[in-house]
Amino acid sequence: AQLEHARRLLSSYLISTPELIASIKGKRVIELGAGTGLLSILCASHLGASQVVATDGDEGVVQALHENAAFNDVKDAMDIGVLWWGRALKGSWMFEKDPSFSCDLVLGADVTYDKAVIPALVSTMRDMFEVWPHVQIIISATIRNSDTFAAFEYACAHNEFNVHEVDYPLIPMEQQTSLFHSTAVPIKIFSITAPAKQRDPYAI
Repeated sequence: AQLEHARRLLSSYLISTPELIASIKGKRVIELGAGTGLLSILCASHLGASQVVATDGDEGVVQALHENAAFNDVKDAMDIGVLWWGRALKGSWMFEKDPSFSCDLVLGADVTYDKAVIPALVSTMRDMFEVWPHVQIIISATIRNSDTFAAFEYACAHNEFNVHEVDYPLIPMEQQTSLFHSTAVPIKIFSITAPAKQRDPYAI
């Protein structure tokens, strides 16, 4: 599926970047729009995350995620459930299960595919930064429609998120040995962190 190319590129980036490997080990990871769960399974099985939460907005996809996790022998290492963007995190099943639930890293592949979902996606990202100010969000995006991605960039800028494009060029198809991804359309990876806190003008 086309959506999987960005997921495979992000997976390739995770397993080939020593700093990321070190930052995932022992940490808590959430995947947004998990689809097949490739990123979550990778973090649970190979990258040593202490907790992995795979989420998607489609209940049918979530059911398939349970099956994929079991097939890859990581069912006990993952929490899986529906997460609808734009709704308060604090009321979600993650916090019902563990009121002190925390997260260090959020991953998302091709979550910017449709301009209509961007307000809800960015709302959830903003909520995450408010609940976990230290969290890092890494998103890979297939740039099929420049207007759609521009809407995402605008929403991030409007919320004063710190957005950094990762320098991870596409590997020519003939040189790829695993996690095969298309080079026919641009795929970009972005690291996003919380906006810098505004300084209180009345503080001494």
